[in-house]
Amino acid sequence: MPKFSIVIPSARPHLLPSALRSAVEQDFDDYEVIVSDNSGIGGCKIVIESFGSHEIRYVKPPSKLDVTPHWDFAISHALGDWVVLLCDDDALLPCALKILDRYINKNQEVDSIKWQLNAHSRVQNNHRKHTVSMPACRGKVDEYDAKDLLLKMFESGTGLFRVKHTLPFMPLATYRRELIEKVRSKQDGHKFFHPPCPMTSGAFGYLAFANKTLVLDLPLTVIGDPPDSAGNQAMNDEAYKEMHNTVSLEYVPIKSMLLFPSTSAESLLRAREALVDYVPELTLNYPMYFLACALAIKELERMSADVSAVKKMFDQALSEYPKYIQIEFNRLLGKEMNKQQINMTKSKILLSNIKHKVKIIIKSIIGTSMPEYQKWNAEDIHVEDVYDAAIYVNDILKSHSLGAEPNSTY
Repeated sequence: MPKFSIVIPSARPHLLPSALRSAVEQDFDDYEVIVSDNSGIGGCKIVIESFGSHEIRYVKPPSKLDVTPHWDFAISHALGDWVVLLCDDDALLPCALKILDRYINKNQEVDSIKWQLNAHSRVQNNHRKHTVSMPACRGKVDEYDAKDLLLKMFESGTGLFRVKHTLPFMPLATYRRELIEKVRSKQDGHKFFHPPCPMTSGAFGYLAFANKTLVLDLPLTVIGDPPDSAGNQAMNDEAYKEMHNTVSLEYVPIKSMLLFPSTSAESLLRAREALVDYVPELTLNYPMYFLACALAIKELERMSADVSAVKKMFDQALSEYPKYIQIEFNRLLGKEMNKQQINMTKSKILLSNIKHKVKIIIKSIIGTSMPEYQKWNAEDIHVEDVYDAAIYVNDILKSHSLGAEPNSTY
């Protein structure tokens, strides 16, 4: 059996070539590539055939599925010891599997590895343009106890709010296949994911049976954001509805698919219900849930989305909860607003000078430069798609010797 399975669930054959190219051109040999065709027209098969001699397994569900059951169908065909899920609008860096293999070999007791992401946007509208961004990274590795992360998911109020950077969720994590199968065996319908957010539900189910996870401070995936992306509910409401057309919210107070905090919390609560016999009693932090939703509404307003109906739903839902939850929510919101106000009133010039001096001091101490957060106009760096962006970021990591050896930082 191969060491890794790269599984690509695709419903958009026109986006598949970049993701597939990044999968077959890994600097590593012991792996398989699986494409699951959810286009409904078999369009992904034509793309695979265009790759010629590359051995790519093609699977197709009997009928078109929503995104969550399709992810389940796709990963069920993996044969590798470790499973990497790659969305059809994303791309893996060429070094991804090689780096993961090194850390797995050095940390045999670990059940999952989470990594950072790059953001790559092609959305041409009033808010965003074609850009490539890279997070600050050090190559640092942290180990977390799975049960502690499980608790933090509920303390966050949504499963991901302000703990996303430590949680091993697909498609920014690799899981042991044997543990995926264990989770599936404990649930009706042999499910691993629960709608509407497979990222949250998959992480919860996996952590329920895992022991240790590594969080790698390196970006190994470039996240695409094409015009037909459903990742942004506000800007692509129709695409999002198409991907989740059979899903309704049942467990959360604010039943709006427009709010990611609600869809994430819904999946978390569904996963808890499905695994209630195998996990400790966990209660959602509702003040944090309402805070995440309030901030999401403010962000949607900033993006000029119509949130009038959602605001009414929010006010009604909050009013139905006990007074102590309302008081704690208002305290958290006030604290958040104060923090934002303080940040806005700081002198940008003074802050910039301080940061510049700190960077100079750090560089003089370690004798090398470190990749800080960077953002480029895609045209300026000759990037046309997510595959190009993955190659560009991969070259930056190489220039800083990041990920060259386990636990090395530069």
